[in-house]
Amino acid sequence: MASKAIQRNDKKGAGMFSKIPIARHDLMITGYVMIDYLARLLKLRSLRDHVVRFRCECGYKFNARLHEWWRFISHFEPKTSSFFRKNVSKEDIVFDIGAHIGIHTIHLAKIAKFVYAIEPEPNNLKLLIKNIFTNNVEKKVSVLPYAISSTDNLVNFHVSSKSTGAHRILSKNEDSIDRETILKVQAYTLDTLLFNILRIDHVDVIKIDVEGHELEVIKGAQKLLQHSPPRILVIETKKYSELLGLLTDKYDYQLIDILDCWNGACNCVFLKK
Repeated sequence: MASKAIQRNDKKGAGMFSKIPIARHDLMITGYVMIDYLARLLKLRSLRDHVVRFRCECGYKFNARLHEWWRFISHFEPKTSSFFRKNVSKEDIVFDIGAHIGIHTIHLAKIAKFVYAIEPEPNNLKLLIKNIFTNNVEKKVSVLPYAISSTDNLVNFHVSSKSTGAHRILSKNEDSIDRETILKVQAYTLDTLLFNILRIDHVDVIKIDVEGHELEVIKGAQKLLQHSPPRILVIETKKYSELLGLLTDKYDYQLIDILDCWNGACNCVFLKK
């Protein structure tokens, strides 16, 4: 087992970050909700996409699109945030793969030694950078505008019109999606990024949330997982995915906790045995 103990979320919860808090009813959130409701009713997409500033319950500030208010009405992925606060140390190097606009990135940067935030979608990338500077953690975060996959190549990247958190790399058989929503983005394997581009020899904690492409990320991290395995992996995946077997059987990780779940997928915690 790894030398560092992992603190799990028990059923009763421990502190404000280990359970879903009651939604706030402050004027800021209420106003944004009402504006978004009217904009949706009147089909004013440009208004719903307008960037405004939110403040999370922990006091950090985030620039996000108006219709993303639901991410800030309470702690976003509270169990995951709680886990990071309890188990990431000030000496840790962290990779946030699928950083989106930086909600987890900012929280991690406040407690870790350094965070690499990886986000390929241009609009999310702009907000990610803005949020890093807004929260004064620019000296502790490096932003990488790439996708992470199982090969080094240009990939087809789908930009979702429904949610800024649903952008993803397309699989080879997905040809029916509107081509106007597809970007060509540079993808690297995690091994290439770490050892050839960044030239760092280890990472302590990795969070992966890439909308169904998580298995390909792990396939591209063979050298890392065999020779310099991270202490903790937090990966969004489905209960019976191939990824679980690969990590536990081939790389000797143990699934020790299941955190927040969305649409059949959960943030799963893996600890190196």
